[in-house]
Amino acid sequence: MTTQGNTIREHALRVYVTRQEMTRAKAARDAALEALDQERPNLKADVLQATDQLQLAELALRTLALAEYDRTGNKAPGPGVGIREVTRLEYSEPEALAWAVAHNLALRLDRNAFEKIVKVQPPPFVTALMETHATIATDLGKALGIEGAAP
Repeated sequence: MTTQGNTIREHALRVYVTRQEMTRAKAARDAALEALDQERPNLKADVLQATDQLQLAELALRTLALAEYDRTGNKAPGPGVGIREVTRLEYSEPEALAWAVAHNLALRLDRNAFEKIVKVQPPPFVTALMETHATIATDLGKALGIEGAAP
């Protein structure tokens, strides 16, 4: 065998050994997960239920914050909650592409570049809609003044 053949063989052996190690590592992981499932059979369901409850609580908080903003115009309606205004552009993609080609900007539509340009000077076929989004602080404990609180 040539030196190159030895190098290929060496690499092939390294790949073989690494695959074996990966197979053993995956088997160990799967066994550990199975043991955890046996020890805590409801753990996955608990996490899913907590996730669902969190999503519902966040939706209720965002809805309440947006209602307060609509009523008062206050962009900081409560601790750890803010209102962000976002401009969303609505347009026909074929018209946008035709506009971009006519202005020597593209042969295909680059949405990011197009939207940056038309936010400044929108053509007639673009409608800019202001949307409001409620944001929730990651560290609500801090925003609520709770010391040492977990997120």
